[in-house]
Amino acid sequence: MSNIGWVRGTKSTGSEWGAYLWVLQNKITFQTSTSYWWTITNNLTVAITNVYVGSLGIYGPMESNVVDIGPEIPTNFPGEDQSDTAEYRVDITNVYYQLIIPALWITPRDVVVAVGSTNAIRFTVTGTNLTNGVTWALDPDLSGSGGATMQSNNWYSRDVYPGNIATNYTIRVDPIGNTNRFDEVDLGVVGVQSPLQYKIGTNSWADIPDPLYVCKGTTVDFKAIKVPANVAWPSDKPEWGGLVSGSGVDSNSYTFSTVSTNSTDYKEITSQCGNTITGRVLVVSVVVTNIKFNYDTGLSVSDALNIRQDYNTAYDISNGEWIKDGTNIPACYTTNKAVNIKVRLITTPAVNLAADIWAASTDSGGSLGDVVKTNVTFVSGIADDILFQISGTTPNCVKKTTTDVWEWKAENINGNGSSVCSLNTSGIHTIYTILNEPTHPWVNDWSLNSNVWTKVLDKICNWANGENTDSGVGGDVVDGIYNSGYEYDTGVDDNEGGESRYYDDITGNFKLSTCLSEWGDANKDINCWDTANMFAVFSNAGGCEYDLYYITSNFFLNYIKAIGRDWSNDPFTDSGRQGFALHWTGWSNIFDPCLQIDDDADPTSAPHTGSLPKNMIFNAGSTNNYDDYRGKLVDPAYETSVSGVSVQPFGIE
Repeated sequence: MSNIGWVRGTKSTGSEWGAYLWVLQNKITFQTSTSYWWTITNNLTVAITNVYVGSLGIYGPMESNVVDIGPEIPTNFPGEDQSDTAEYRVDITNVYYQLIIPALWITPRDVVVAVGSTNAIRFTVTGTNLTNGVTWALDPDLSGSGGATMQSNNWYSRDVYPGNIATNYTIRVDPIGNTNRFDEVDLGVVGVQSPLQYKIGTNSWADIPDPLYVCKGTTVDFKAIKVPANVAWPSDKPEWGGLVSGSGVDSNSYTFSTVSTNSTDYKEITSQCGNTITGRVLVVSVVVTNIKFNYDTGLSVSDALNIRQDYNTAYDISNGEWIKDGTNIPACYTTNKAVNIKVRLITTPAVNLAADIWAASTDSGGSLGDVVKTNVTFVSGIADDILFQISGTTPNCVKKTTTDVWEWKAENINGNGSSVCSLNTSGIHTIYTILNEPTHPWVNDWSLNSNVWTKVLDKICNWANGENTDSGVGGDVVDGIYNSGYEYDTGVDDNEGGESRYYDDITGNFKLSTCLSEWGDANKDINCWDTANMFAVFSNAGGCEYDLYYITSNFFLNYIKAIGRDWSNDPFTDSGRQGFALHWTGWSNIFDPCLQIDDDADPTSAPHTGSLPKNMIFNAGSTNNYDDYRGKLVDPAYETSVSGVSVQPFGIE
């Protein structure tokens, strides 16, 4: 750029000296370089340290918007009638980079490449005083085993083919004749380590087994491990395939929602970095098919009691009380009992595996708690008669529930730490709870008509719900019978009062089946033998141990209110006052569902205060004081002649 300068001068005008100044001034704006680096021979990149810009000065690399303004203007007075001029020029034709040239330098530096790549990596050496050439070395030398190989191009470059072994290599160059200088660069030949790793939920990473078993609906995280571990993945590696996709990330995840159709229907996850590593997953479904509550019919130590529907109808529990999509039979337990069940489970597809399995109860008001977690082994897809413990104990009182449902769960398939997956539900399970094993006429020996009937359990659990003592159960049974709707046989129909309806004259048994079918029918008159046997049958079905009490004989009555009748001291329709030839109640102590006694101070006359005898003393040892059952029931004139004896309940049919 020329004519960058100024002109100045003085001149007399009108006898006065004046001055003028003409200035031409320019500026330069520039950037020193476009990079910190400069590529020299053999594509070697070296650092720019300074930029020399002609006569302007020395600058650093990559300085932008450099501004130089000139020239400077002298301001002193040149003298009278004097002038001078100046012209400045700037030299910007001679611009130089100051570079750092290494004595020896290999490019590229620190390369990573996928194992098995067929593309060569060209390494080039640059330096000073290399007139004798250089020697090249690849360490380790695995060329004879399928590893990387080096091919010569000329003295200053080599082509390296990665080969099929994933490892770290060193490329070294030594100048010939100069042992004091050398350079090395790293070559990482990277592959995917076998096997892949996996984790489920918050578990730690672990090597994936072959195959990995998971339940349907399980989400699994997968991870590719690079070999060697101390280098980076090559660009866009690893590549994921199979059921997943993506690249450039070392982990992936998948939710397995489709059950494998057979034992070799593997769901595959692949990861590739030159080599391809495959993880195989078998997706299984686990189903609870059968539950046995009464799995040991010879004993009832930890399982359910032997029950049947009624005299003629037994339950087939050979395959369990609950069968998926089929049978659902009730079960009966005694109170405060730790119990077990036996369960059959199957897998689809049919495979060998192990899993932790349990069930959660969905009803806090049910009779049974959760099913305790148990490790279950499947052989060819079947786990049969697996013993499971039920948490807690059975209820502490008489109870019937129809709300027990278990939601079955599985986890830790083959020890893989898998998270919880839901199986099927079982139920609704009907569960009876009674105080103890039923007593006479009931027996708990397997496959007898006298195994307790569910038709009887329904009544006792309804009447005595919540009771936890014999006397409480017995009292509720008295109420249930007395309020059933039956009426006492007064002889109004046939002038034969006090006859039994349910006594079998041939067998001497109590006709319980007929009784249940006619239950509460006011047209079916009954007597004290019937009600006493009803009491023993129902109470003892609830786990009590009551006998009958046989009271004799031929005595007049105080006022009573027989079942279904009104107050009377002569309940029969025959002419003239009649009493009881005999009387039956429940025992131990009196439980009498046949009648109410007059429980006021004088049961021989009105008014009457009705009370059902429950756990009442038969004979307190005094007479005519109305302080025991005999005194309340029997006319004072006959009280001392009345006595009783306990009798075992009659058989049932």
